[in-house]
Amino acid sequence: FSVRATGSITVDGIVEAASVESGGDMTITRGVVGDNRAVLKCGGVFRVKYLENSRVYAGGSVYADCIMTSEVYSDQSIEVVEGRGSIIGGTLTAGELIRANMIGAQSGRKTELTLGVLPYTEHAREMLRKSVNEIEREIEMIEGERRHMEVMGDKAKAEERRARLPLLQLKASRLAKKAEDLKEQVDPAKCRLECVTVYPVTVVQLGSLKWVADQVHRQCKLIYDAQSRTLRELSLRG
Repeated sequence: FSVRATGSITVDGIVEAASVESGGDMTITRGVVGDNRAVLKCGGVFRVKYLENSRVYAGGSVYADCIMTSEVYSDQSIEVVEGRGSIIGGTLTAGELIRANMIGAQSGRKTELTLGVLPYTEHAREMLRKSVNEIEREIEMIEGERRHMEVMGDKAKAEERRARLPLLQLKASRLAKKAEDLKEQVDPAKCRLECVTVYPVTVVQLGSLKWVADQVHRQCKLIYDAQSRTLRELSLRG
């Protein structure tokens, strides 16, 4: 099942193995049990009670009470502080901030977090690049047909194919420029992880830097230290 809207979407209940896409915000009043098939995309803020075995792309921030074994991508922040406030397993990627009450589990389930990336924007760029590649393949095919028609002496058909090329080339050029315009960088100094309890094995990645929780960390705040160019752990109490 799939739903698409140019504006915002509110689901007053549960989403299961469905595709839901909105140009604006998305609110799911209960939760998503995705069976590793649910894909939810929104250009704005994404709000949900719980996520399980799902994939989410959000241009804005993501707010949830619980995220389990899911892939979550936000260009801004992922905040899981209401209710249980737990992130267990899966992979989460945020532009600047990931905040939660608990990350990982006592069982040692691996949870992977990435900061300093604009995943929603990068996903949009990837879709644009795929469109450009498709148009370029179409241009190549038409060029081949045009040359064949010229060899066969069918000038009318050769000219008809030649006439189609400028519009396709212009379209490819515009899409390529749009993809390039979406390319942005995140200041690593703005990136941080904040969590009351972090269990092993939680992995945090920022560019080429990696931080691994091999023991339980309490009141943990992880930031980028520009002076040493490392990920540095602070206390939330401080």
